[in-house]
Amino acid sequence: MNRHKLCVTGMLLLTGALMTLRAAEAVSGARPQWSLENCRPATDAFEVILDVSGSMMKPRDEREKAREDASAASQAAAASATAAAPDGAREVYQTPDPSGASGAADKDDEKKITEAKRFLVKLAAEADLSIGSGFYTAGPFTIQLPTEVRDAEALTEKIEAIPENLETRGRMTWMGERARKHLTDPEQNAASRAVILVTDGAFTKWRQDERQDPAEVFAGFRAAHPGNSVYLVTATRDPETLQEVETVTGAKARDLTDLLENPESWNAFMREVFASDCTPVVIEIPGIVFDFDKDTLTAESREILAGVLVTLGTFPADTAIEIRGWTDWCGSDEYNAGLSQRRADRVRNWFIENGIESSRLTATGHGKSFTYDNSTSHGRHRNRKVELVIGGIESVPWGTEAEKQAERERMKARAAEASIEIVPEE
Repeated sequence: MNRHKLCVTGMLLLTGALMTLRAAEAVSGARPQWSLENCRPATDAFEVILDVSGSMMKPRDEREKAREDASAASQAAAASATAAAPDGAREVYQTPDPSGASGAADKDDEKKITEAKRFLVKLAAEADLSIGSGFYTAGPFTIQLPTEVRDAEALTEKIEAIPENLETRGRMTWMGERARKHLTDPEQNAASRAVILVTDGAFTKWRQDERQDPAEVFAGFRAAHPGNSVYLVTATRDPETLQEVETVTGAKARDLTDLLENPESWNAFMREVFASDCTPVVIEIPGIVFDFDKDTLTAESREILAGVLVTLGTFPADTAIEIRGWTDWCGSDEYNAGLSQRRADRVRNWFIENGIESSRLTATGHGKSFTYDNSTSHGRHRNRKVELVIGGIESVPWGTEAEKQAERERMKARAAEASIEIVPEE
């Protein structure tokens, strides 16, 4: 049988197969499920180190507030001078008043440890707990929860149990041998860790000869594993203190109150700490196929795309998505190039109509597909398909090329397991 006859008569055979499949679905109530899990957290575990030194048991004192206010006044004066400069001379920045950053007046006397615990409870509720989590204190260093996979309830319970009325005098933030070993020991660094340090000040220099140099400890932590990282959350806005603790930790300070009260700051922080490494993989969407010489979406295809839409919503808002359209071998190369482009455009337009930003989406027609056997009606039907490519290979920061390829094959296998085979009746 020549190719033209195959392309015409195959439509009749496939119609019966589709009717059989849809009848089975009607009986079972099952619909094809589409899922994509090609991302993993960039770190293997995260650990919180909470400063429980004496100063954390107090509200911000008047001396600290005075230094912050003086700094704010200096910045405001600089901003006013900038605003008076000729147009285009410099950028003009609006500097918020740190003394009012805590919002409601009833928070003015809130202890720093209380605010820190609110932050950590929120973190426990929203963190990616598919990876390990650990909870430790500094000043002194203690192990509250060793690093392992656990649920939010267990982590929250331990955070809330931290006392808020510990002795305030003579209890400073310092780095000892136990902390050094935990952060730098090779056994502790078999996998990557993100350490979140919550503190209100720099490490003490008192009796420094008896303590570990914190700068060396944090540098050793980074050197112990290429994936290790440090995040600094501070309960102070004193410029001198911030500069010192940033120098020691090698991390940029993030204001504790701002993270709690500014959703944009919080979301940016969470994205950075729990960033996902995504291996792009070409996924054929099961069930999104087209009738012969058509680019219209069927009701069944739109239903499946609705499930795809939910999955795409779990990716960062700037993730690029390529839509690839394909045809079977029937017709000329030129004609099929146009038909495959129209099919890709149709799916792209559906996504845009349903809330995906157009700037994220590209549609490309790839013409004839030979993935499946074009000599059978079943194979030709499956070649009339749409594929998605999530992200770009150049953006993947982790793994060797062999590891990336292994990840792609693993995801293809998962997609194949979720698909429904359409087998024509004999």
